[in-house]
Amino acid sequence: MVNEAVRRLKAEIEAVPVGQEDPERLRALWWALDRLGNTSFGVQGSLEMPQGYSDVPPGKNKCNAFVCCVYVVGAGVSVNSENGMPRFGRWYWFTRYPPGANEWAQPQPLGGFIPACGMVPGAIVAFADEPMGHAALYVSSGLLVYAGSDGVKLGLLATNLLGRKGLAVHVYCPR
Repeated sequence: MVNEAVRRLKAEIEAVPVGQEDPERLRALWWALDRLGNTSFGVQGSLEMPQGYSDVPPGKNKCNAFVCCVYVVGAGVSVNSENGMPRFGRWYWFTRYPPGANEWAQPQPLGGFIPACGMVPGAIVAFADEPMGHAALYVSSGLLVYAGSDGVKLGLLATNLLGRKGLAVHVYCPR
């Protein structure tokens, strides 16, 4: 399954016309795949977030922070603009944080990301759940890359859906 997903991803990248920059979703996905095994995104990891966001201390789930880093650092998407990665704040905590998984799991636009009908490589896939959901990037062939409890890993969409209440897919689509 992994080999098939990589083959499809390579085919999509090779289909980008010469001289045209790869779409953000493909740059984001390559950056994500390059982080496989990175424990900074695990629950016990300490994560320095891109400028404009508060850092994430150990003991916190980081799947939404991973999705944010993938697009902001990996693909160069701006922070907190109409066409960028949104951020939310809590003035009484003096923190700024990326959308949570349950926010991504809602079928509504978030910054430069719009709900999608189907999955394409690099799309943000989010599952709603209480008290918290889960966010990941779609690779291909039913495969996801995400920040799990011990770091960045690959997993199956079907496995990640078990016990989840909702699913939404967002793609980056600057206006």
